[in-house]
Amino acid sequence: MGWRLMIARATTLGAALLVVATGAARAQDATEFLQQDLIVRRVQRGAFPNVRLWITPIQAESMTVNDEEPRVYEVVPDFVRAPNGTIANLKHPRNVRNIGAYYLEPGDKVFCSRATYQAKSKRWVLDGLQRIVEQRPPKMVRGRRKLEKDPLEVEMIADKKVYAPGEPIRLTLRAKNPTKKPIELVFPSGETHSLSVYAGFNEVWRISLLDQQTPEPKKVLLKPGQSIEFVEVWDQKTTEGKPAAAGRYFASGKVISEGRAILPDSRALFRIKPAEGQQTNADSAAP
Repeated sequence: MGWRLMIARATTLGAALLVVATGAARAQDATEFLQQDLIVRRVQRGAFPNVRLWITPIQAESMTVNDEEPRVYEVVPDFVRAPNGTIANLKHPRNVRNIGAYYLEPGDKVFCSRATYQAKSKRWVLDGLQRIVEQRPPKMVRGRRKLEKDPLEVEMIADKKVYAPGEPIRLTLRAKNPTKKPIELVFPSGETHSLSVYAGFNEVWRISLLDQQTPEPKKVLLKPGQSIEFVEVWDQKTTEGKPAAAGRYFASGKVISEGRAILPDSRALFRIKPAEGQQTNADSAAP
């Protein structure tokens, strides 16, 4: 019986050594996950947020021997699951910590805080799996950016508040220099201003300055307190040539000068009276 006892002890010792060796190997693999950055090789997504990843330690890529490919590990995030295997309570801290793994893409670099090996599935379960951002986030600028205000004052004026149907409407765009220094306006193509008439948010008429442009550039020097006016007359015809409906309108214009800031629009409000049997435009659309 003595030799049988010796064989049994030797077998037990051998099994113990195998367990220790396997545990050491797995511990080494776990250390490999924890102490190195990892690169995602492949992603397989299931029902959200289930995902399987195939990853390789980045350092292993530079330690290949005889052109052998580095080892690729199959891993899954460490989610809290119900007895039936479904992910339970997405608000659980561990689930919140790992839910970002679902959005990883091949080529992403990641790291984890804890790695556990599952012998049955032969997979690694990683906790705290996070993507490594390789560029610094932009710095937030405190305070509001101040835009330089153009010193030129622009005013849109209608000669009347109420017009009869078909009555010409005289519109004046006035630009004034309120500063104590001269202001030079430059119009390279001869186009000096733009002007439109709106019913609510719908543009019904716009002047065409293409025929008025000259090939020679224009320059206007406004002395302190001096102003310049651009006058247009609207015959109450829309761009399509139809009579404008009775109702409320407003005119908006701006001066177009090279190298200057966009000037704020100035609106002139007016109203066209209805003729007998004529319907008005929608007052609710008026500004």
